[in-house]
Amino acid sequence: MFRKLKIEKIELALSCVSPLYLTGRYTGAVISAGNSCIEIMPVFEGYPIFKSYQYLNIGTRNLNKFIRDDLALLNKEISL
Repeated sequence: MFRKLKIEKIELALSCVSPLYLTGRYTGAVISAGNSCIEIMPVFEGYPIFKSYQYLNIGTRNLNKFIRDDLALLNKEISL
């Protein structure tokens, strides 16, 4: 890779820090909301704070169901 593509250097970053790098920031909270879980990782100056990592078994699937049920209660004429 270094010889053939003339790449001078490579930088590896943890996936939880990458979203901050894309914004040009190195401190923040990275929240990853998936279908079945939500992960929260605070990052300070580019370093993840693993002691504060949170994993919730509530994902967007549950949020979607909650919104659908709530809308169904508000308007019983709409079929969701």
